[in-house]
Formats: sequence, C-alpha cells, structure tokens
Amino acid sequence: MSDGINIGIGPPPSLDLDAARRASERIFGTQGEFQPPPASGAAGGMNPIDLLRTQTTTANRAPWNGGELPPLNPPPAGSDRPASRLEAPVSPEGVMQLSYGDPNFDAKLAQSNYNKVVITGVPKEFSPSPWVDESGKGYFFWFKNPKNPDASDRTKHYFPANMKQVEIAQYQGSSYKPVLINADEMRIAASQAYMRSQNDSGYGSFKGNTDVFKYANELAKVTGPALQYEEQLMREGAKNSPSNPYFRIYLADVLTAEAIQPVIQALASGQRAYFDNPQTQGKIDEALKQVRQAGQITHTYGNLNGPPRYEMPLSPFGLNPYSYNPDSYWSGAAYQAATREVQLTALKKMVTIGNLPMELPPALPQRQ
Repeated sequence: MSDGINIGIGPPPSLDLDAARRASERIFGTQGEFQPPPASGAAGGMNPIDLLRTQTTTANRAPWNGGELPPLNPPPAGSDRPASRLEAPVSPEGVMQLSYGDPNFDAKLAQSNYNKVVITGVPKEFSPSPWVDESGKGYFFWFKNPKNPDASDRTKHYFPANMKQVEIAQYQGSSYKPVLINADEMRIAASQAYMRSQNDSGYGSFKGNTDVFKYANELAKVTGPALQYEEQLMREGAKNSPSNPYFRIYLADVLTAEAIQPVIQALASGQRAYFDNPQTQGKIDEALKQVRQAGQITHTYGNLNGPPRYEMPLSPFGLNPYSYNPDSYWSGAAYQAATREVQLTALKKMVTIGNLPMELPPALPQRQ
C-alpha cells in the first residue's frame, strides 16, 4: 500500500510523522467519505475499508477518578436477566450475537445489556457505514456495498451507547475472516463527516501557529441547532467512553464555536456585539475544562513517555496496530489538547478585554 502504511500482520512500524499525517489526512480527507444512505437506486456512501479497522484494546489501567469521568468500562447491566422473544441472549462477557436478516434485528441491537455484537450472515461484500441521524436519534449504520452501491442495504440500524465493538462474521470461500470494528471510531468518524457536511471543513488539527478564532469562526458557520446536536453527541461520547480523549477535544471545538457565534451574528446584523457576554465566557471556560481533562486522560490511559516534543495531528483511529504507530493516537491527543489549551486561554483574554480580531464590513457611503 502507498504512503508507507503497513497493513500486514506483525508489530507496528516505527513512527513516521509524514506517514502519520498522510494517514490522518486520508481518514479525514478534503471531502467527506461518510455519507448518509442514498435513496433507493442512488449510488453514494463511503468506502469503509480504510476507516473501519481492526482495533486493539488499551492495556488495563487504574481508572482516573478526577473530574467528571465515570469508571472505565462499566460492566453491562442486566446481562443475567432472561431474554424475551425480542431480546438476544448475552454472554457473561457482554457479547451478543445477531443474524443479518433477523426480523427483530433492530430491537435486539437496541438492548442495553451488552458491549460487543457479533453479526453473522452478512454478505461478504457488505460493510457497516455509520452516519448521524439529523432528526436527533443519534448514530446509525447501514450496510454499504462498495463494489456495487446500488445493491447496498439502506436500512438504518441505530446503535446504543453501550455498544463498543462490532464483529462482522463473514466466510470468504471456506475461510472465516472476522472483521472487528471499534464503535467509537464509527461515532467519531461519522461526527467528523457530519460537521464537514455542514461547513465544508469540520474538525481539524491545531499547529503552533493556528489561529483559534479563525478556526472557531469556520465551525461557527454551522447552524445553531446542528452545533447543539453535535455538542450533545460529543457529551454522550465523553460520558460513555471516559478513556477516549477525542470526544472531549471535539466537544471543546464545538463549545468554542458556540462561544463566538452570538458575537458574529450580532455584528452581521448590525447590532452591538458584547464580547464578554455570559454565553461566550461560559462556553470558553467549559472548552478549556474539556481540553484539560482530555490531556489528563492521555496521561492516565495512554502509554506516553513524557509530553510529545513534536507536532502530532489528531489521530482518533491510531489504535490500529496495522496502520501506523498507535502512540500517535495518544501523542496526537496530548499535543492537540495542550495546544488548544494555550490558544483558548489567549482567546479568553481577548474576550475579557473585548478585543476579538473581528473584521467588520467596510462602511457604506451615506445615502444621498
């Protein structure tokens, strides 16, 4: 494969920053790979092969008890209760099996007493493609056929917060090849693509010279309801996956966009802009809180040998040992959280003194 990315079996290669950046750009790209299920007969969707990849689990570590984080990986509730006709049995390890084509597939998928689902009988050409339901129902996946989009199964399968892994059990010839997917990857990638569909840019990596105001200004072009919905999704992700720092980093970005949105809207409508309004101040303060907690998470759950000494891009899919060094997952989160904290602190000072770098439209000539 190109870009120096190793997808073979074996230990992860040594970290190549250029390869890591290219891999990150391939995941995010300049156009959204993720798409909602197209209408019947219409081609579309994403190619999930590069995005939904086999995951490794993080080594067991003592959970961080600071802040608002709940315990890591709480056991599934109610796994010992008898299954009804519409419920699938769940193993003591929290694994549930579903069969593709089961008429009660979605009712069983909605159960709250499992953390991993094994889906059997899936046609080998199909892969789950996640998306965000804009009506407020959360995340769902549909089965995409990359080789023949018109043959895709466009049924929306909503998956609950307790679902952490999806294993697609497929036989290719006489060989069984399970495909293991991290459900948080599905959530994060779908949210990234959803935000990009709203403003053409979506979330991005900070560098040392990134202008946080311009970055937030781009995100603030997303409509207020869409930002509020994304905020809700990121809050739920942070609550349900306390060892994942990326939900909090993206939540901080959304909060920052919401912070400056009323200022921009006031100026655009010719009204007086109050830079120090309570919403702007409160949102920036909470964004700072979120990136600080993201940084703490990287040092609690990550395998970092000290702070990163180089720029690392956002790498929310870096736990895959067959793409690039999984340390980029944690180093990327640590660097991005630290850089955002510095930039947001400066933005807070500008808000306090009412000195945001706003570019006002040129004065119009007086009426004759």
